[in-house]
Amino acid sequence: MKFFLRIYWERGDFQVNKSVRRRGSLDIIADILDTSRRGVKKTRLLYNCSMSFAQLEKYLDLILEARLLFVESDGPRLLFKISGKGRSFLKAYESLKALME
Repeated sequence: MKFFLRIYWERGDFQVNKSVRRRGSLDIIADILDTSRRGVKKTRLLYNCSMSFAQLEKYLDLILEARLLFVESDGPRLLFKISGKGRSFLKAYESLKALME
């Protein structure tokens, strides 16, 4: 049995999220969208979503094409923010996840 351990920074403290199964594509997309609620740089997405750069690039291409995220320029840096469509996706995902538990 494989498990996934995710450690991330939230509200000034480290949080640990253990999962007994591997994440599927929808789980990863939801994780990226959830992390992007306030606008984040690509590096923060890498750390919070526990992904490699290649994996993140693949998912960002998919998510940006579906317009679940948008990119905002903040001076020299790019911020990834969740769109209205992304919020709807995340809400539906969380509802389905709750039904499955």
